Amino acid sequence: MGGCGSGRMGWRAKAEQALKLNINQLKKHCDLKPGYSFTWRWTWNSGESSNITIITRENALELSYRVRSSGEDWQDRHQHVRLDYTECNFGGTRPWLICPQCFKRVGVLYFRGLFLCRHCSRVAYSSKSENLPDRMLRKANKMRDRLGADYGLHKPMRRPKGMHWNKFWQLHEKIEMLESRALMVRFRMLRRSFGDRYKELLDDWEV
Repeated sequence: MGGCGSGRMGWRAKAEQALKLNINQLKKHCDLKPGYSFTWRWTWNSGESSNITIITRENALELSYRVRSSGEDWQDRHQHVRLDYTECNFGGTRPWLICPQCFKRVGVLYFRGLFLCRHCSRVAYSSKSENLPDRMLRKANKMRDRLGADYGLHKPMRRPKGMHWNKFWQLHEKIEMLESRALMVRFRMLRRSFGDRYKELLDDWEV
């Protein structure tokens, strides 16, 4: 079983496909209560797996995982990530991860040898190579991040604590609209593609 760093370098350079820590998913999993310990597992496109142990501290996370460079042995690595909180307009607080390098508040840290923000880890979005339905789904997933909801069409969405109901339903409606339109556009693209092939088959039979 592989550790962090065992995947393909080119594949990791895309933000959407990189190993990452998402503060909303962490909060949903353990509510960030101090003294909580758990292990997460990721799987690369290559089929290799990566494990990371997370221990919640007072206003911080302790990360433990393994890394290796090409041709070298595995090395244990420990990383301290600070947490910060801001007040919400309708009560409660919103948690943030503090990038260990630039110290900015962010919602996601990406793995590039260390867990850093997108700018410090120098990962790029793959939006330039996306088609229209992929862009729609990426936008919908970004909104799902705000709700702490899992990715996937028709996956349930719940109102985060501290978010006003009107805001929640606005995001809920936008997500459903984007996902429905993405399916519609993708269906039309497939129909055009198969339609062209069908026409070519007819031409061959006529010959």
